[in-house]
Amino acid sequence: MKNLFILIFLIIFSSCGYNSVLKNTSDTNDYKVNIIKMEGDRQINDIIKKQLELQSNKNSKKNFDVSLETDYNETILSKNTSGAITNYQITVNTTFKVNFKNQSIDFNFDESLKMKNISDSLEKLSYEKNIKYNFASSLAEKLITRLISLQ
Repeated sequence: MKNLFILIFLIIFSSCGYNSVLKNTSDTNDYKVNIIKMEGDRQINDIIKKQLELQSNKNSKKNFDVSLETDYNETILSKNTSGAITNYQITVNTTFKVNFKNQSIDFNFDESLKMKNISDSLEKLSYEKNIKYNFASSLAEKLITRLISLQ
């Protein structure tokens, strides 16, 4: 009975028609991103740069020259009666200035997250580092999607 269930499951879901939006074909991966200038949060900028370099084709003739500026903010949302922070919001605003075929195009992306304060400072730093990594990866993917649509 168990084998029959597995067989039926495989037959039904083996050809579901799933295709990745950013699948690696020669058309979508035929570009090179050159980071010209980076300003703002160094951690986020470095992660974005690495993500873009990984997605770039070094031998491509389609070159995008990109300047990026990130603004990382922590905003206090609430405090308890003793004045200690209980909730805050992390926001990253990023502006990409892309030069492609003698055109200059600006892209603005925002990421934000509301979170409760963590009393352990080491755990808080680790969590914020993880959030920065996730934000930067998301921002890089958003830019790549826009760059592919420009081609």
